[in-house]
Amino acid sequence: MKFFDNIFNISDTKDYSITGLNKELTAINIYNAFIKNNKGILVVTSSTYVANLLYQTLLNYTDKVLFFPMDDFLTSEAIAISPEFKVERIATLNTLVEDSKYIVVTNLMGALRYLPLKEVWKKSKIVLKKGMDVNRETLLNDIYNIGYERETIVNGTGKVGVRGYVLDIFPTSLDNAVRIEFWGDTIDNIKYFDVESQRSLSEIDEVTIYPFTEFILSTNNDNAIKKQKYLANYEDNVANISTYLDNPIIMYHDYNVLLNAYSLLVDSIIEYDRDNPSELKTKYMHELSDLNGEFNVYFYHFDENISKKGNNYKFSYGKINAYNGDYNKIKTDLLNYIACGKTVLLCISNKESAKRIVKYLEIDDIILANENNIVKGKINLLNKNVLEGFIYNDYVVIGRNDLFSGKEETVKYKSKYKIGTRVSAITNITEGDYIVHEMFGIGIYRGLHTITKGDLTKDYIKLEYAAGDILYIPVENIDRISKFTGKDGVAVKLNSLSNDNWRKKKGKVREKLESIAGDLIKVSAEREVNNGFAFSEDDENQTIFESEFVYTETPDQIRATNMIKSEMQKKKPMDMLLCGDVGYGKTEVAFRAMFKAVNDGKQVAYLCPTTILSNQQYEAAKERFATFPINIEIINRFVDKGKQKEILEKLASGKIDIIFGTHRLLSDDVKYKDLGLLIVDEEQRFGVTHKEKIKQYKTNVDVLTLSATPIPRTLQMSLTGIRSLALIETPPKE
Repeated sequence: MKFFDNIFNISDTKDYSITGLNKELTAINIYNAFIKNNKGILVVTSSTYVANLLYQTLLNYTDKVLFFPMDDFLTSEAIAISPEFKVERIATLNTLVEDSKYIVVTNLMGALRYLPLKEVWKKSKIVLKKGMDVNRETLLNDIYNIGYERETIVNGTGKVGVRGYVLDIFPTSLDNAVRIEFWGDTIDNIKYFDVESQRSLSEIDEVTIYPFTEFILSTNNDNAIKKQKYLANYEDNVANISTYLDNPIIMYHDYNVLLNAYSLLVDSIIEYDRDNPSELKTKYMHELSDLNGEFNVYFYHFDENISKKGNNYKFSYGKINAYNGDYNKIKTDLLNYIACGKTVLLCISNKESAKRIVKYLEIDDIILANENNIVKGKINLLNKNVLEGFIYNDYVVIGRNDLFSGKEETVKYKSKYKIGTRVSAITNITEGDYIVHEMFGIGIYRGLHTITKGDLTKDYIKLEYAAGDILYIPVENIDRISKFTGKDGVAVKLNSLSNDNWRKKKGKVREKLESIAGDLIKVSAEREVNNGFAFSEDDENQTIFESEFVYTETPDQIRATNMIKSEMQKKKPMDMLLCGDVGYGKTEVAFRAMFKAVNDGKQVAYLCPTTILSNQQYEAAKERFATFPINIEIINRFVDKGKQKEILEKLASGKIDIIFGTHRLLSDDVKYKDLGLLIVDEEQRFGVTHKEKIKQYKTNVDVLTLSATPIPRTLQMSLTGIRSLALIETPPKE
């Protein structure tokens, strides 16, 4: 049996209480109970924040754990429910109807939420197979009743679209949308398709469509007000999440805190209902006493009064020192633990960090071990993620967060299924929008139309041009049109199908682009001829720096980082464009490139379009680079002249490694001893003069440009190979 599987051995099958555990030991206790009892467990916490931390901790011990979060009461009533929480809850319910042996972590609002009976949920799923005969109208109504919304073009999870004898749908459980083609009422074909290009992918034999709403009735009611708080008004019996776990063990985390939160929730409901009379009389949700399981477990802090009957198990543990990367202190304590007869478990999930620790500690008693083979009286190095260490009985468990500074609980990046998917511009248009056809110019989108000619029925996109001229294009040529974007307040002039004005306008633009392209190609050619600096491959310092990132990187962040570092290691000066929406993690990718440059003895300049942004990035860098001896300064209009002069002197002499600033960095008096990397944040926001100065750097210095919304010219340069392009298209999981 694995070490962490049997730390606690409680055999009670009646209500009991537990006191004296920290967050990590609480999670281990829940996990041990799950193994011992071999049945589902519902863990109820006071808030989504606490629930998420506990859920993340449990994931380090088992993959049989699910999350069921719900927004707080006032947010869900007065504003809106979180779509991210919604899809997480739906995924959990879909899993539980197939297998109830899971640990489910929820907050109070999630635990008390009205839900359809488990049988009703299970029956609501729709299974479609090739060759099956179905009534298409009935099928569409069933799909609408389980929460799918109709769209002209399907572009994300929970959407359904109908075009003639083709039904497109993006089920909640799949990574790709599905296209179902009918021959009359017979399903002729089922295929995955890409929502961006709308092109079909691989064929499949069947598809299961799970619900995309929690408001599901046993009998359809078109007049029902589809809000979760009214579910009990239309159903004789409603369930809660404990019902889906089939008589589970119910564990109440920080029970006294939970009771206080429940009291505040009840007061909020009474006050809100008084001030905002609802359309139907409703209780909004279950009461806490409605949660039913085989038995209950109540967690308390050390100094709290135990309000529940049953056995009370009191535990005590020792805390681990916060070492903040002090290897001498770590080594001293480890040797003391061994001298006292303790068994130490050093839990490090990052292999490079583990190697570094072994190298720096220089202790003979460190053994590479696993959870099935712990050597007593030794320091066991485990490939394991532990968020908060502890001393329990004769064992000392130390996690990476205990060893190094600035660490918080790691939030794992998790992409269970897609909330939505990035789409081409055409998928955002609605009837009446202006569009641009690559051959015919600006027109108005007038919807999708089915046209029959002889025995052939086909879907067409209808476009209106000047003088009422109409153009029909086949739906498969959808990639030839895009949504028109112009300046606000400027009237849009439609092109005509009867003249060649559009062709002439494209010709003039082409001439201008050719002139711009000449300059760009000249710079690009100089970069090809000139030898830049080929940065070294990653060393131990680079690995340490990257491992200190407090979050888990998204796959796109890792991919972009590797692309950039690969370009930096070439002799040709890098000119890389990094695209990603705000909050998608571009800054961390840039910081890793900056560290690579500084680690090779080069200086880095970080150019920002505004003073505020330069200050923000400067402060972020100081925190991120804090554990390394790197000198970082900033120069902008908030820095006085005397200080600027001092900074410029240090910059020229090489005493500053990284300099942040606005266009002031492009002034002639700014000199570098050995500039190796220029970071340009939102280049499109700089003026022509500043861009010309930036262009001069590109012939012999590596340049990384960050952009959330690159201008078409900048993007085209990347797509044509003049610039390299890295994309971050997925956000971190919050």
